[in-house]
Amino acid sequence: MTTNSKETKELSIQRQRMGKEIRRLREEKGFGLNEFAVDVEINQGNMSRIERGLQGVAMDTLTRIAKRLGVPMYRLLAVAEGAILPIESEGSALLPVVRIGHIGTLRDLMKKKGTTTMDVSEQLNVPVVSGSAAGLQGDFVLELRGAAARSMAPDYQAGDQAVISMSTDPEPGDHVIAKLKNQKEAIFRVYKPRSDGSIDLEPLNDDWPTVKIDTKNPGEIVGVMVERRHPRRRD
Repeated sequence: MTTNSKETKELSIQRQRMGKEIRRLREEKGFGLNEFAVDVEINQGNMSRIERGLQGVAMDTLTRIAKRLGVPMYRLLAVAEGAILPIESEGSALLPVVRIGHIGTLRDLMKKKGTTTMDVSEQLNVPVVSGSAAGLQGDFVLELRGAAARSMAPDYQAGDQAVISMSTDPEPGDHVIAKLKNQKEAIFRVYKPRSDGSIDLEPLNDDWPTVKIDTKNPGEIVGVMVERRHPRRRD
C-alpha cells in the first residue's frame, strides 16, 4: 500500500470516528438531523454525510457543531485521532489542562462572565480531562513542567498534575499559583501570609528563592490546589 493510500485510509477512519461521535452526541441531546443542520448552518445532506464519515468538515463548521453539542472542539478532534476520552460521571466535570505559561491568559478568560471549559480549551488549544471537582468556573488542571516542577521538587516531578480552584481562598501552607505584576510567567509556591499584609511564596526546593508579594512587588493569588494527581509514568 502506497503512502498516499495509507493517508487516505487513515483520513477516512478519522472522519468515521468523528462522524459517529457527532451523531451519538446529537441523538443523546435529542436533536433531529434537520434541526441540528439548521442550527449549525449547514445543508442537511452535508450534515448526514459528515455523520456517516463520507465528508470532511471545515474548522469553522466544526466549531459551530461542537458549541451546539456543548463539548470542547478538542473532544471531537481527539475522537477522530482515536484518543481514549475520560469517562464523565455524575458529579464530575471536564477541566482544561494547562501549563504555567497559560495562566495569565487563563485568568483573563475566567474574568469574563460565562466563560466555559470549552471556551478555554479552544482558545488555549489545550486538552480536557475528567475532574472530581465541582466544575465551578475557574477550576482547571495545572500540568507541572519546567520551573513550576523544579521549584517544588522533590515533592513534585515533571508531569504531576494539580487541580486548581480559582474560587477557593488560600490558607497558610496551601500550594498556590501566583501572578506577579513584574513577571511574565506565573509561579507555583507555598502560601505563607505575614502579619504586615505581605505574602511569602516559598518553594519546596531550597535552591529556589522565596518570592514576596507586597506594595513594592505587587501580585495576586490566581488559584489554590485542591487536588493532586500523579499520572502513571512510562519508564
